[in-house]
Amino acid sequence: MKKPYVLYPFIFAIFPVLFFLSHNIKQTSKQDIILSIYIVVITLIVSGLLYLFLNLFLKNYYKAGLLVSLILFIFYSYGHFYSIIEKINIPLIRFSTVYIGANKLLFLFYLLLIVFVIYILRKLKLSLNNFTKFLNIVSVILILFSILQVTNFYFKRGKVLENVTIDYAKTNSREMKMLPDIYYIVMDGYANSTTLAENYNFCNGQFIKDLQNNGFYIASKSLSNYPITYLSLASSLNMRYLSELNKVSKKTNSDRFIFSVLIQNSEVMNFLKAQGYKFVHFSSGWGPTNNNPKADIEIFCGNLNEFLWKFAQTTLFSFFEKKFNLIKIDLANRILCSFSKLSDIYKIEGPKFTFAHINCPHPPYLFDAEGNLITQSKLSLNIWEPKNLYIEQLQFANNKLKEMLKKILSKSKIKPIIIIQADHGPGYILDKEGWLNPSENALKERTRIFSENALKERTRIFNAFYLPNGGDKILYNSISPVNSFRLIFNFYFKTNFKILEDKCFFVTYQNICCPVDVTDRVKFNYSY
Repeated sequence: MKKPYVLYPFIFAIFPVLFFLSHNIKQTSKQDIILSIYIVVITLIVSGLLYLFLNLFLKNYYKAGLLVSLILFIFYSYGHFYSIIEKINIPLIRFSTVYIGANKLLFLFYLLLIVFVIYILRKLKLSLNNFTKFLNIVSVILILFSILQVTNFYFKRGKVLENVTIDYAKTNSREMKMLPDIYYIVMDGYANSTTLAENYNFCNGQFIKDLQNNGFYIASKSLSNYPITYLSLASSLNMRYLSELNKVSKKTNSDRFIFSVLIQNSEVMNFLKAQGYKFVHFSSGWGPTNNNPKADIEIFCGNLNEFLWKFAQTTLFSFFEKKFNLIKIDLANRILCSFSKLSDIYKIEGPKFTFAHINCPHPPYLFDAEGNLITQSKLSLNIWEPKNLYIEQLQFANNKLKEMLKKILSKSKIKPIIIIQADHGPGYILDKEGWLNPSENALKERTRIFSENALKERTRIFNAFYLPNGGDKILYNSISPVNSFRLIFNFYFKTNFKILEDKCFFVTYQNICCPVDVTDRVKFNYSY
């Protein structure tokens, strides 16, 4: 009887990558797909070398296949198991001067498991032919499910994108003789001053005063148009509400890739390119703003994007992250690098439209107020607590913004246009009310299940403008992101964009296709 080939270790080697990709498919970019292919190739090479070595050691390629599969399982499952035992709050175990916590315990357990399995395999005399056939079949079935899920999604996505259109406004712009640089800096999750005072017991007045002294207009009653970055940026960069998308059903509208397309191929970018601007794009490390194929100049800071560091956290790399903070250091360096390189954009010849989406003060919390790395905070995009770390990171952001703006304003030959704007506010209260994992009742009731304070915290945003040569006269304190570039283009380029009513829509991550108008619930009631 023909002996079976040992295929399953190599299929198991690529399955976790495809599984992670398929379960995050709506949030992935083309770059993530390419990155996944690189990971698969590297994993196959390493698995092949490991298989050859273990075959020499065990002198049996069936046993070598089993041991390779076990090592791969340990590598890919480590982060998952650690997150489970971390919640148990296992007390530290002390041996003399050495403390062993959950991370080291799990690592030691896996080491002992490998040693035990090696011992069993060396003693084992049974034939593994049938078991190898079984594992080959199981591995093929597993990977086929993931491949079908990915290909089916992209097939449907292609049909959806054929119907996604925006009727771009036909405008008559008057060419300016001296084109100012335009900076659109999105500070992710930066709260409005009222939110900071009422919910965080923090006064942001000194930073606001510093900006005003440098000629900035602060829109103190500004609301985000949407509470999620995908929707917020797609709206602000296309100067319209997303209900104006043509031919997109509510079902297909839930695909976040659609909003990635709108962010990367925006009306603002296309308009300014037509006026002779270079498009400078800062890599954010996050989905649709990590890179932009339309950019004339792409500024890369940091090595890891969101897809890669989230995947790394599920693997054995999480053991080393706990000890050495490798991911945190990379994320922190990305933010520091972004502020630094923004300060030097003025050196590029000609008019420039610079877009920088900076994941700060949004979690993960990486910096204290002085800019020192915080090593004990959780490495998560979705955990807004504790409040004091949010304030620390916000103060750090304030300091870096002041340094950056001082250089930009003093070095620019032509006074630039600068927008510093949050995409949404923080989500501390919403998290407490189960926004990320809402109940069936919450999904049915939509916004009614969330408190007014939670909605206000998320939708009231920081919004500051530097519009030289009288541009600040066109602003008003409740301007929302959807109207930012409409006003700017009308004033500086003599276009005729209609100023839209400032509205705020709320959604959950599970129902991004079903926005609810919450403007009356979250708007500011005071008159000053």
